[in-house]
Amino acid sequence: MLEDVDDDGTVERMTRQWVIWHLIEHDLHHGGELSFVLGAHNISAIDL
Repeated sequence: MLEDVDDDGTVERMTRQWVIWHLIEHDLHHGGELSFVLGAHNISAIDL
């Protein structure tokens, strides 16, 4: 279990499952942004 303490003292606890999901979700988010920007410039999308 991972714990993060905010500046105000609030403790957030994150499971390994949550951390892994967050990393995957973050990667998907940036892949989507990249595809959007490439498409906006008429450049073919990369194969993820």
